[in-house]
Amino acid sequence: MQQNITLSQATVTSFKRALAFNDGYYGAPDASKAKMAAIAGLQKALVPYGKMLGSLASAYQAMGSLASYDATGGFNSSIDSLSKDAASLGQALNKPFSIPADVSGGVKAVGGFILTGVQAGDVKDASRKIEAILEKVTDALGASRLRSDLVATQQLVQDDLSLAAANLLSQGALSYSPVLDSLGAPLGLKSGTGSDAVVKGNANVKNGLKSVAGEMIQEQYDAVAKSYDTCLAALNALKDQHKKLEAGEPVNIDTIIGALAQLQGLASSLTPAKGK
Repeated sequence: MQQNITLSQATVTSFKRALAFNDGYYGAPDASKAKMAAIAGLQKALVPYGKMLGSLASAYQAMGSLASYDATGGFNSSIDSLSKDAASLGQALNKPFSIPADVSGGVKAVGGFILTGVQAGDVKDASRKIEAILEKVTDALGASRLRSDLVATQQLVQDDLSLAAANLLSQGALSYSPVLDSLGAPLGLKSGTGSDAVVKGNANVKNGLKSVAGEMIQEQYDAVAKSYDTCLAALNALKDQHKKLEAGEPVNIDTIIGALAQLQGLASSLTPAKGK
């Protein structure tokens, strides 16, 4: 399953349950408050990030429409939304920035044209406006603590999930089978009904499985950091496409929009479901 740079609703729910178990297990009902506050603080930055990505995708779709027919009204509305959401993200990252006045002014209507024609000025103007916002956003993301906070929060979540699991395993309430099955899967092997008893009675096997569990957790840490870096790299790559377009080099708008599909998926995952 592909990892993304967010904490899914399912992960947060599991984390809350693990915290509740650990608080009860150790008789410390208030121990989890600071950890939940950390999660809430992170989500305050992730939600604006998601909104900005969604607005960015909409702006590109509107720019694509400009390439084939007069759709200045749709683009102007999209660039205004993107400007506002980008500025909100900067505030959430504690890296505030201002959007240049000429960016939110929209583009002037000059009628229909194709991207490679001599009347492609509207598209180039739209490109310059999006690029200006991308510059601000990527600078803020690159300089913010969001990446390190994401990894630290992932560690926080995994530590408490692991603690709850370890306590339940030690009491025989959970099975080692999923970890054993992950090891045996490449060879078509599965754990049996007596596997847990074997693990409990063999310190070497138990220690080996603990190492495997640690590796699985580390993979999740690495996936979060890699996903953040990949997303930032994709935004930076889009800036290069803008420069090509503005220089008169051939650019396929559909290719850009296609590249944004992954960012749109991320935007959805960063936006909390209604009622949650």
